Amino acid sequence: MYSDHLKMDAQDIKEVANRMRRELEIVDRKYRLRKYPSCFVGSDAVQWMIKSGLASDVAGAEALGDLLIDHGVFFHVTRRHMFENRRLFYRFMHDRLED
Repeated sequence: MYSDHLKMDAQDIKEVANRMRRELEIVDRKYRLRKYPSCFVGSDAVQWMIKSGLASDVAGAEALGDLLIDHGVFFHVTRRHMFENRRLFYRFMHDRLED
């Protein structure tokens, strides 16, 4: 389990990122008449991290998400939030479009 995120190395981060990209629902989403392509939802990712055993609770999942943001794995679509257990949209850097 990666709830102790300080022990993650670059390979661990890459493995988690690859699993997330394969297993989370990444689709185009809309909010307030604006379309956000290729996104996943923060609260879905938190539940996935817990269910997958990568975190033991919401706080651990949010800490892991913040670590992944810090390492440039994904980002909030407007870059206004760190990783939160809310219906916020995030995009993998690999799927980044020119904003």
